[in-house]
Amino acid sequence: PSQPYLKLLMPNKAGAKIIGRAGATIKAIQSKSGARINVSNPSEYSPWTDARVVGISGKVPNVAKAVAAIIQAVFDDIAPMKGRKGQQQASEISLAILIPSMSCGHIRANITKLEVVSGATIALSPIEEQAPGTHERVVTISGGMAEVSGGAEAVLENIYEDPECQYVNESTKYT
Repeated sequence: PSQPYLKLLMPNKAGAKIIGRAGATIKAIQSKSGARINVSNPSEYSPWTDARVVGISGKVPNVAKAVAAIIQAVFDDIAPMKGRKGQQQASEISLAILIPSMSCGHIRANITKLEVVSGATIALSPIEEQAPGTHERVVTISGGMAEVSGGAEAVLENIYEDPECQYVNESTKYT
């Protein structure tokens, strides 16, 4: 691929948070990260889901910065949970990433390493859950905001370790 590209799946309300009032949030995230971000229209979903697609392109560190900023924008209003002994701990969040099917073997082989590096829980959807014709599967990353950001960066780096790996559809549209 010419540039690394990553697709996130987000609920409709999260898509609106990423864009922000008059596009202010998405412009700020793009400016801070140096990545390019596209959010599918409110009525355009990833196949077999009711989730909007967020496409992010740029150099790997820039895409990782954009993902971290998107996570912050979408999940910032989640209150911390009370842990054992009454201590506050980060609420657990989940992030769904669409990855090219051709990278799945590489991801599956490295999930334990990616989890150790990031501190997040990482799961790859079964091949049976791949929407026909998409050549994409879902990786779900769960944990606190910092762990999920780290997990997303680790998955992104893992995908682009293979120069042959690329999305068949580098777009937020599927029709």
